[in-house]
Formats: sequence, structure tokens, C-alpha cells
Amino acid sequence: MGYAFATVFLFCFSLLPPAYLRYYPFRSVAGPRRRKVLLLGHLWIFFLEFLLLAALFSRGALKLESGMFQFLYLFCYLPHLLLLVFTIRPFWFRHLFVLGLQAIYMIFIHTLSLEAFKLFLPESWRWRKRP
Repeated sequence: MGYAFATVFLFCFSLLPPAYLRYYPFRSVAGPRRRKVLLLGHLWIFFLEFLLLAALFSRGALKLESGMFQFLYLFCYLPHLLLLVFTIRPFWFRHLFVLGLQAIYMIFIHTLSLEAFKLFLPESWRWRKRP
């Protein structure tokens, strides 16, 4: 049970840095009131997602499998994205530009970490015949 809560907490916590990186180019545009709304909104989303996912994993509705968190990332990041897009409205093209830069950055980091993993643990990448 503790393993599931720690995993869900780390997953939900890992969504906050990309949300902040999306906000960073808009900090000069957002006033103090919008900054407060964004900060409180991201914290509420974090707590609600944590509670919902912890309940689903603890009741067995979701399984701790390898592809589950990749699937959940697509849906759990969406509220953070929508909060930013609808809080800072008139800059639709800047939002798309930042989303593209974030995708490039994410692909670069994942590729670099995969290559480092393959370099330091080559035996785990060999094809094994199953009996």
C-alpha cells in the first residue's frame, strides 16, 4: 500500500515541473492575481489527482503496470495545460510555441536517458530467448 502511495505521489509531483516550465514564458504577462490563481490551481490539481489516483490504485481499479503511468500522463497533465491556457488567454500561438519547445525538450531528455541506460546496462538490452 505504501509503495502505491509513494509511486502515485511521485507521479503527481513529476507533473508540476513541466507545468511550471509552461508558465515561465508567461510570467511577464501574468499579473499578481493571475500568478496566485495559477499557483493555487496547480496545487489543487495536484492534490485532487493524488487523491483520485491513490484511491483508484488502492481499490484495485488501476494496476501498477509498466504502461499505466505513460497512459495516465496524457490525461493527468491535461488539467495543468488547460488551467494555463484559460488563465492566460490571448496568447494562443505562444502557448503552441511553448508546447512545441516542451515536446522537443522532453524527447531530448528521454532519448538521452535511454542512451545512458543502454550504455551503462547493456546486458538488459540483449535479446533473450524465452523457454
